[in-house]
Amino acid sequence: MTPLKKRLLIGSTLLVSALLLIWWWRAPAPADSLRARFSFVEVLNASLRGKSNSAQLPSNVKEQMPATPPEIEPPSLIGYGEFTSPLASRSASGAVKLFRLGTGEYLLRLENLQVGHGPGLHVFFTGAAAPREVAIVQGDFIDLGELRAQSGDLNYVIPADIDLRDYRGVVIYSPYFREIYATSALTEAVASAAP
Repeated sequence: MTPLKKRLLIGSTLLVSALLLIWWWRAPAPADSLRARFSFVEVLNASLRGKSNSAQLPSNVKEQMPATPPEIEPPSLIGYGEFTSPLASRSASGAVKLFRLGTGEYLLRLENLQVGHGPGLHVFFTGAAAPREVAIVQGDFIDLGELRAQSGDLNYVIPADIDLRDYRGVVIYSPYFREIYATSALTEAVASAAP
């Protein structure tokens, strides 16, 4: 094979590979795919600009328990846990409380939360109690949304149609780095959370 043909073959192979990679990245991804929501390029660009992809989270936020009108039954505590960090290099603490509201909805309350900084941290319900491995978290979870503060008291409302019997843990998770920042097992009272 002549050097010219060899260069053309290598160049066309690289071009086809690059086009396939671009097509794969731009192709619609399933909604539960991490690729659908998080991009390595976004994280890289944010780190080059010297800030995370989301705004700096506030600290010491104190959300109150929602007020209950007199005609609705008051919230009942159905689960409890304590946050710990799966990594020795990070610290995490705080109470996790799961309430059933009189409206049929659930309320996950994080009290006295203290967790380290991380990009785009989310609060997940997981099928495993206090998981310490990312594969377990990604296997079965409900994403309750972004963590709104690094410390304090936070409330997350969960719709009544979600069956919580199969969920035994709560984690604070970074989909960007695929790391668990805090994990908590919930008491077995969650098994009776369904009406």
